[in-house]
Amino acid sequence: KKRVVLKIREKVINNVVEKVREIIGEIGKSKDYPEILRGWILDAAIGLGEEEAVINGSAKELEILSDSFLRETEKRYFDLTGGRIHLVKSDKNPLFAQGVVLTSMNSKTAFNNQVPTRLLRYQAEMRKTIHKEFFA
Repeated sequence: KKRVVLKIREKVINNVVEKVREIIGEIGKSKDYPEILRGWILDAAIGLGEEEAVINGSAKELEILSDSFLRETEKRYFDLTGGRIHLVKSDKNPLFAQGVVLTSMNSKTAFNNQVPTRLLRYQAEMRKTIHKEFFA
C-alpha cells in the first residue's frame, strides 16, 4: 500500500512539473517575456559575479537581446547591486533549451539559467510545495 501511495505521489509531482514546463514555454510567447528574460539574465549575472559576460540562449532569446536591451539590463544590474557589468551577445550557435547561459569572457565560469536547469535548481522547493498543497 505504501509503495502505491509513493508511486501516485511521484506521478502527481511529475505531472505538475510537466505542466510548469508547458506554462513557461507559453510565457515565452507573451509580451511580458522580455522582462522575464531580463530577470533571468540579472539572476545569472549576479550568480556569475563577473564584470563582463557573454550571453547565449535559444533563437527566441537571441532575438530579444538587442544592444538597447543589453544596456538597459546593465543599468538595472547597477541599480540592484551597485556593481558594473558589460553584457555581450554570443556569436555562437543558439542553445536548444529556453533561457540563457552567461559565461565569463575567459570561458572558465558560467551560470546556466535555462528552464530545465532552473527547474532542477528549484526541484526540492517545488516538491515541498506540491506535497503541502496536495498531500498534507
